[in-house]
Formats: sequence, C-alpha cells, structure tokens
Amino acid sequence: MAGKKNKRPGRREHLNDFRAELNGEYIYEGAYYVPVSGSLADFCKKTRILTAIAVLLGFCPGFIIGVPDANGLHLMLPWIAQLITAVTLISSAMKLKAEDKGLRGYRYRKSVEVYPVRLLTLAIFAAVELVCAVVHIFTSGGGLLAPLLLALVSALCAACALYLRKRIMSLGWKKSE
Repeated sequence: MAGKKNKRPGRREHLNDFRAELNGEYIYEGAYYVPVSGSLADFCKKTRILTAIAVLLGFCPGFIIGVPDANGLHLMLPWIAQLITAVTLISSAMKLKAEDKGLRGYRYRKSVEVYPVRLLTLAIFAAVELVCAVVHIFTSGGGLLAPLLLALVSALCAACALYLRKRIMSLGWKKSE
C-alpha cells in the first residue's frame, strides 16, 4: 500500500516543481506560460481591471433589490449565484502574477484555464437576472425604476463577462521551460 502511487492529482502536486537549495530557499523548475502576443504584465493588469468591473456589476443587483420580500425571491436567487461565481473569479484573478519568465504552470492551470468557464457562468447568471428583472417589470405593480436599473446592470455584467471571456480565449499561450 505504501508503494502505491496516488493517480489522482492532488492540491499539492505543483510542489514537485520546486527544488530545495542548500540555504533553504525553494527554486521553481516547472513550466512557465507566456502570451503569444503582448506582455504578461499587461494581460494581468487588464484582466484584473475587467474582472473587478464584472465582479462589481455582479454585486450591484443586491443593492438594487434591497430587502427581499415574497415577490423578490426570483430576483435574489440569480444574484446569489452571481456572488458565488464572483468569489471564484476573484480567486482566479489573485493567482495571476506576472513574473519575468512568465506565469507559473500551476498558476496558469488555476487561473487562465478556468477563467472562461467561470466568466461564462457569471454571464449566464447575469442573463437569468436580466430575464427575471424583465418578468418582474411586467408582473409587479410597483415602480419601474429599480427593475429597469437591475436589468441594465445585469446586461452590463453579462456583456463585460462575455467580452473578457472572448479576450482571454483569443489570446494564445505558449509553454516555456
């Protein structure tokens, strides 16, 4: 049993890419990823800014909706899903760290590879929020300002997420050792 190797990659698999020096420092010897066109620092900066905008637009519906009542649950559920997705996007954005050699392999796998799926998820939940806001406009007897503002913010959030997804997917990456 002790000689059997775990086939499932674990959370600490990336530690195999580090080598200990005699003075106690660890040197990364794994693969680096760099964008085919443009600089990594520019990519990280623009991606973080656009992610911050998408996340802020994802948080905004909670302030527009206010305290939910029995008629507002259909507006709250997509927003809660947006919050969860936004937290995962923030986590991915924090892993984007530009270095001279490029983006480390384990950071690439935890950020760039999962970004398009998380952005698409955010866009889908924002689109669901938009549809719910439009339905709320036609079914509720209340004011129109909050649902219209909610629909606008949801549309902007979906558009920003889809734009960032398209931008990330169009950027080619090459692996360097």
